[in-house]
Amino acid sequence: MKQSLIICFNLFILNTLITVSAVSAGTVSLESNTPFVITNHPFSLELIIEDTADLYGIAFDLVYDDASLQVQDNDPGTAEVEPQITEGTVLNSNNTATTFLRAALKDKTPGTLVYGHTRSGDLSGVNISAPVTTARLFLVPLISGTTMLSVAEETLKDSEVNTILDTVWNGIALTVYSELDSDGDGMSDEWEIAVFGDTQTAEATSDYDSDGYSDYQEYLNMLNGEKDPSGNTYDPEAKNAPGGSGYVKNTPNIVPIYLLLLFD
Repeated sequence: MKQSLIICFNLFILNTLITVSAVSAGTVSLESNTPFVITNHPFSLELIIEDTADLYGIAFDLVYDDASLQVQDNDPGTAEVEPQITEGTVLNSNNTATTFLRAALKDKTPGTLVYGHTRSGDLSGVNISAPVTTARLFLVPLISGTTMLSVAEETLKDSEVNTILDTVWNGIALTVYSELDSDGDGMSDEWEIAVFGDTQTAEATSDYDSDGYSDYQEYLNMLNGEKDPSGNTYDPEAKNAPGGSGYVKNTPNIVPIYLLLLFD
């Protein structure tokens, strides 16, 4: 049933053409929510669109190596994979407009994810200038190494069901690090070497940049794709803004004044 819905949806998006006209030379990109992807740790692939006018719908096939990645299943209890996807607030106009978002494995087989997302009803499309995330697709890396994700059968539609021409679609090459943790500090060896140059510098409780986040906490925050309160990616070699997940305020050792008087 799910497969039929997504195939019908994409046939509508791809084949229902009233006229074909160039609307805007926009860009659609795939980006990881974290700079470091670790085996067996789910991450989200962000679908980012910019410089597009009157956007009403989007459809494409996400092509990936099923030996390297698998789609995160939102309902593992069923035989058919239900891709875990969260919708952004662009096409639904900050949750004030009705949208339809459907995704399924093509022919129920890993390797290609068929994706369709559209506004519904007598609405104009949305105008996008700065890059915005329209959806997040969750994947699980299976093996370390470099793997490529690309798009096929891609199209954007405006509110008149015209194809938005001259759109640039960007896939992504992912470097996946092994989760192997030989020293038992909770952090991937390959990640430690990539960041610090060795596996001895950082420990579970160390704080290399003395910003109130342990190196392990920054590792977790980075894996989860979190940003600090200033909107920056967590980086154990650069101070992050205080107040984020796992922040511990550094308190200086202040000697009480009466002790100072004792030794005066």
